[in-house]
Amino acid sequence: MLDPIVLIKQAEYERDSGNWKEAAALYQQANKHKEAIEIFGKRQNLDSIMEICRNLDGQKHKAEIELCAKFFRQAGHHTFAKQAYLRLGDLKALMSLHVELHKWDEAMMLSK
Repeated sequence: MLDPIVLIKQAEYERDSGNWKEAAALYQQANKHKEAIEIFGKRQNLDSIMEICRNLDGQKHKAEIELCAKFFRQAGHHTFAKQAYLRLGDLKALMSLHVELHKWDEAMMLSK
């Protein structure tokens, strides 16, 4: 495995050159998940964000999963946002999501 500092430098170069997919992949290799999520989030590449989100440890990467949920929520993607909030165990945010996106049946089930 390459030195994380080298990977980050390469990722920055790729990002600045407009090669965002390569940059995101390099950030992930360097365990800089937040940067990769932000790159995909700016381009609304929700599938790639979800792929990252599924592989993050809920305890260790809480902030990164919250960032994923934020991008999913902004895009109105209920299913992905729900999965992120469930991984975090954040039932308050999940209820808020259901209400915001008018998922009344799910909100009622959660309230019970």
